[in-house]
Amino acid sequence: MRRARDLSTIAPLSQRAVTVYCAIDFGTSNSAVAIPQADGSPRLVVLEQAQQTMPTAVFYQAEGAGTTRLYGRAAIAAYVDGIDGRLMRSMKSILGSDLVERSTDIGGGHAVKYFDVVAGYLLHLKRLAEAELGAPITRAVLGRPVVIVDVDWNVAGAGFHDTDSGREQLSLTLTVSNQELTESL
Repeated sequence: MRRARDLSTIAPLSQRAVTVYCAIDFGTSNSAVAIPQADGSPRLVVLEQAQQTMPTAVFYQAEGAGTTRLYGRAAIAAYVDGIDGRLMRSMKSILGSDLVERSTDIGGGHAVKYFDVVAGYLLHLKRLAEAELGAPITRAVLGRPVVIVDVDWNVAGAGFHDTDSGREQLSLTLTVSNQELTESL
């Protein structure tokens, strides 16, 4: 015989802790982040210069004993302006390969693991989303190309407690299907 569950001890939904998440489109050329609105629908985060997308680029500016990282349009501008350092683009392409554990020279006698480049970029996106949301984000859903299978998306240093990934084509198909269904209703 099954015992009935005492529902009086369960807090109303409005009093439960809400797990805050974001969805990241970590693209080869550009990236975007969406956060949930109060009604649960997604809203794109303004990432830089009133833009909801940001070039997937990191520039390591070599300076004395340390390095400065620039992201997105600022990273590309530093490279175009001829500032001493290293521009990293198409970072997603190294995921799923043995390059992810290798290091690369970033100038000024410094090197960084490719994995840390990706983690730093994702952490930057996370911080931008948290600033707009006004709350810490602990979960992320990341799109991934079909060809990348064995990647730990819980990137060390990106600060997510839980990550999930879905194939980009599947995510796109589901999004379009949901939009079409909503429009037909």
